[in-house]
Amino acid sequence: MPRPSHLLLLAALLVLPLGLAPATADPGQDVRISEVESDGDGHDWVEITNRGTDPVDVSGWYLRDDQDDRDWTVPAGTVIAPGAHVLLAGEDVEGDGGFDFGLGSADSARLFLPDGVTEVDAVTWDTPAETTYIVVDGALRVSSEPTPGAENAAPVPVEAQPPAPTQPPARADWIVIDEVVSAGGDPGDWVELTNIGPEPVDLTDWSLRDEDSPAVTVLPAGTVIAPGEHLVLAGPELGMDLGAGGGVRLHTPEGTLADRVGWADGAHARPSLQRCPDGTGDLVVSDAPSKGEANRCAAPVVLHEARSQGEDFVELKNLGEAPVDLGGYVVTAADGSRAHEIPDGTVVAAGGLLLIAGDDLGFDLGAQDAVRLLAPDGSRLGEVSWIDHVAPSLGLCAGAFRAQASATPGAPNDCALEDPAAPPAGGGASASAATGAAPASAAPDLLVPERAAAPVAPAEGTGGPSASPSADAEAATAAGEQALPGDAAAGAGAVPSGAGTAAPTPAGPLALTGAETAALGALALLALASGAWMLRCSRRT
Repeated sequence: MPRPSHLLLLAALLVLPLGLAPATADPGQDVRISEVESDGDGHDWVEITNRGTDPVDVSGWYLRDDQDDRDWTVPAGTVIAPGAHVLLAGEDVEGDGGFDFGLGSADSARLFLPDGVTEVDAVTWDTPAETTYIVVDGALRVSSEPTPGAENAAPVPVEAQPPAPTQPPARADWIVIDEVVSAGGDPGDWVELTNIGPEPVDLTDWSLRDEDSPAVTVLPAGTVIAPGEHLVLAGPELGMDLGAGGGVRLHTPEGTLADRVGWADGAHARPSLQRCPDGTGDLVVSDAPSKGEANRCAAPVVLHEARSQGEDFVELKNLGEAPVDLGGYVVTAADGSRAHEIPDGTVVAAGGLLLIAGDDLGFDLGAQDAVRLLAPDGSRLGEVSWIDHVAPSLGLCAGAFRAQASATPGAPNDCALEDPAAPPAGGGASASAATGAAPASAAPDLLVPERAAAPVAPAEGTGGPSASPSADAEAATAAGEQALPGDAAAGAGAVPSGAGTAAPTPAGPLALTGAETAALGALALLALASGAWMLRCSRRT
């Protein structure tokens, strides 16, 4: 309890011999705090003593408790004779003025020189003394009786006091919703919290609230999450069903919104909605839930184009805003035995392309086949498959793979189709690609393994003078965004495919096999020969 206090000078102890001047050299070396009364029914006081052989002028010195913003200045003319004591006492003792703060049951008393920086002496205690604390041989002891302004009484040994337990701070900015699964988790829906701060956080009485219902889950007492740890709330602990098009909010005990995660109308947060990088990044859809563990965030790289006739090739694209090292990533065909592991140190620039062709690819793609992109840990990042050759190539356009008007290895895909809604050629193609990647950068770089990088045209969807509406659609939807109305290749309401989801694949021009092409050529020659013979006969008649 704060209480005004004052300086009680013991006049008898301050009478100095005539002509005796206060010492000025190193004035703080002989003045010490000798006794303290704290939490004493309003009678707090601090006693300071001059243990030297010369008088000491303590005018302008500062007395503080354990807070730097609470101090009191010793009045001018306050001089302590050798061996004398000065008592700084509360208002309830006598008079007024003095330090305007009380000394608590666990507190400090500190003495500073007039510069306010140099600390002369300090004593600290954890519990209130039944009488007073005194200083004996530099150690704090409990006194058998208070002796304000006099020699201290015989001390009573103080038993070691355990430090008072401290509660972890409730930092709303340290706790985030790191991952959510709705309608399909195990068991049921679940929410994962992560502490991204440097200290443990006590989550007692924090609450999770379902945005689609009145459901509120209050975390029980003693719920503490250490730095970097993950806390999963599932089943009865979660206490709510997370529906489609919903969301969940995290609040502190005071009602402060700490974090919120929501998902689109009509959709569930599945396989999972998680932050990438773990704990600090944006929310992305992942097909690899990481319940209770750090999120396994894949690089923002997607399959971009593939060709299975002529010189087969596979093209990847970095949709992120930073370079990505694809060393250890694997491109495989449908059977898994035909595979190419990307060499270490293969770095793809932001928005850049990686072309894998010919001997670098190391295998042929068949008429009924597939291409998969695998992360170094074996998780599948994307796939495109077909049941017959699709000429001239399959390219990522408006979030789905389509037969292109022309193959574009190392360049923006040719997404301008005459009829995007036409049925797939050769039985069509299906594809899945990782979602949640960042938008494509302004100018992709082509990276050809073991070859010099070649300049390419501006990226799809940059909006620059050379950009086309269909290219805009590709860049937007490949990044996990819905195509805007009017995107030529997307069609109205086109939505990008999610991880592991088969996407509709409108196809381009009809593709023929080699035998079919030869047969048509022979028929055309026969028709020309017949026409010429009939023309010759008509002239003779």
